[in-house]
Amino acid sequence: MTVNNGLVLMLFILSVTCLAVGYGFGVKARRLPFTAEIGFSEK
Repeated sequence: MTVNNGLVLMLFILSVTCLAVGYGFGVKARRLPFTAEIGFSEK
């Protein structure tokens, strides 16, 4: 059985991109316990 490396690479990139987009939407919709802003100190 041969593995199509191009297909595996494309599916990996697609899945990582979908996870990153989903994480971004989750943070923006406040469904995840993270904030989208970076809290700098007043100094």
